[in-house]
Amino acid sequence: MGVKTVSNEFSSSIPPKWLFKALILESHNLLPKLAPQTIKRSRFKFVKYKIDEIDENNCTCRYSLIDGDMLGDKLETIKYEVKFEASGEGSVCKSSSHYHTKGDIELKDEDIQAGKDKALAAYKVVEDHLAANPSVCA
Repeated sequence: MGVKTVSNEFSSSIPPKWLFKALILESHNLLPKLAPQTIKRSRFKFVKYKIDEIDENNCTCRYSLIDGDMLGDKLETIKYEVKFEASGEGSVCKSSSHYHTKGDIELKDEDIQAGKDKALAAYKVVEDHLAANPSVCA
């Protein structure tokens, strides 16, 4: 089994605790309401996650995708690490994704980009919602 790691960083004008609450703790409630068309068409709706560690005080979470269509025939699991940190007037979201492949399959960057684009689109939808409705996850 091989492992491919991809790191990302996103800036936001939203405070880290709000983003953490919305994107980690309340995503199962918010995303179906904010982007129902994306959830219905997305492979994200057929997934099982396991929370490995969550720290609300430090706005960090480690979780694993353990089953679902997103894994396809190339991946055993995907492990995620997410941290929201204060930055100026807002925050920075730092994330790492560890793709554990089946056998000696080599994962291509374009295979990862589609999932990254969907995750970023969800992030932006939630961020825009929080900006327009600051009391939602305050």
